[in-house]
Amino acid sequence: MSSSLITSKDNKIYKLINSLKKPKYRKKNSMFILEGKRLVYEAIERSASIVYIVINEDFDDEFISDNSYEIVKIENNLFKNLQDTVTSQGIIAVCKEKLDEAYDFDEKTVLYLEDIQDPGNLGTIIRSAASFDVKTLILSKNSCDVYNEKVLRASMGAIFLVDVHYEDLNIINTFKEHGYKVYSTSPRGKAISYTDEKAFILMGNEGSGLTDDAFKMSDETITIANTGKLESLNLAVASSIIIYERYLMQ
Repeated sequence: MSSSLITSKDNKIYKLINSLKKPKYRKKNSMFILEGKRLVYEAIERSASIVYIVINEDFDDEFISDNSYEIVKIENNLFKNLQDTVTSQGIIAVCKEKLDEAYDFDEKTVLYLEDIQDPGNLGTIIRSAASFDVKTLILSKNSCDVYNEKVLRASMGAIFLVDVHYEDLNIINTFKEHGYKVYSTSPRGKAISYTDEKAFILMGNEGSGLTDDAFKMSDETITIANTGKLESLNLAVASSIIIYERYLMQ
């Protein structure tokens, strides 16, 4: 369904979409923005809850016009205010946030990220999680916003395949009660050896790693075998390797 061209920054729909660039308004409206053909098409393919598909004056694609979404067309100069990338493809989707799914305590691997701050790292980890069959990702409550534009771009649409929750460390006790062994990660841990059926894996902040409280709640500390020429790996790289190792051992 098409609407008329929006030419004023005072338009209610335009003001709503523009506000979603800020975390507090994303949270208030339970909506977020996806930018670019690949992410928008991924949202359509994954049956995301799409509120609007927003296009500029120059965008023309039969795939979009053939779907029964509300199409909002915005004048080119106004559209530039909405885009997060320098060279836009002229299309944005406004989506409703995913509702928190109940935890599935039969899942083999759950990943917990404590105080992650870099949106690119988070998006890459979400993409790796989807690739290696990790369906549940838990973030500490002061981690970065999963609906940040950089997170969504780095995830390459994987956000629709992974359930993301925000919890404090006490959630570990709940998973322990359901038979999970809790692994903390450190450059000084033991070599990875997953002998248990269900693993709850803790990864720490990019700069400081896991807190003492996180280590105290874990059953075992593991590390990634390497040459030792570097002190540590990037968080996204380390997380990807660890869940890949887990995937191979299942």
